[in-house]
Amino acid sequence: MTTNITFIGAGNMAEAIIASMSDMSNYCQIVCHDISAERLAYIQGKFSNIFDDTLGVTTEIDLSKAVAGADIVVLAVKPQIMAEALESLRPILQKDILVISIAAGLTTQYFENALPHARIIRAMPNTPLMVAKGATAICKGASATNNDLEKAKEIFSTAGIVEVVDESKMDITTVLSGSGPAYIFYFCELLIKAAAELGLDKETARTLAVQTIRGAGAMLETCESAQELRAKVTSKGGATEAAIKSFEAANFEGMVKEALTKAAQRAKELNK
Repeated sequence: MTTNITFIGAGNMAEAIIASMSDMSNYCQIVCHDISAERLAYIQGKFSNIFDDTLGVTTEIDLSKAVAGADIVVLAVKPQIMAEALESLRPILQKDILVISIAAGLTTQYFENALPHARIIRAMPNTPLMVAKGATAICKGASATNNDLEKAKEIFSTAGIVEVVDESKMDITTVLSGSGPAYIFYFCELLIKAAAELGLDKETARTLAVQTIRGAGAMLETCESAQELRAKVTSKGGATEAAIKSFEAANFEGMVKEALTKAAQRAKELNK
């Protein structure tokens, strides 16, 4: 049986999720809606040769036509314009439909108030979804079923891992895995800058920094903890220890905790 999935919003994250779903094309029909005809043309062109010819991806600028017959609606618009999108969606959305939101900070109750006849799943994916290395946290609303949760897991697990969490923990996952790639990118940026200032050419610094982060990430997938792996690299009295002591002297641990705390506070403010 074919599952009809409509994406409201055709931005980068929607594109990444759709790209990851190519293995589901033998039983999924995907419709992508956006207010930008240019963006829809791009989506149509990108996926025209990737998905099964009989199913695959179509685009639709008319919202009513886009959601007609949908089994699942994925809300992939920015939180700032979500209220406007829901206002347009409410009168045309069929009753008892599964709605999955990937908007940061907006609770399942927010969507249940706006779409009282829908079953809501809230998801927090991150940008590595674009390279099939995503980390997504999901939770279900009051009316959603365990089967709904499994359907959401199926969609997001095509591009990475999925963790089911209590909604009270969603703001924490937002600032950990949702925002987390930005922290890694920032640290990589600073490593490259520092190495260049110490005399290494920038391109070589970038190549080595990127591969170091890639390799360290792969090692973290082993059974050893981050602490154990760090200890193995940190020889007593060596160069690595000098760097670690510098981090400790600057209270790097406290800086990380403060950063996540402030990010979580901001996430709660956006939720209000």
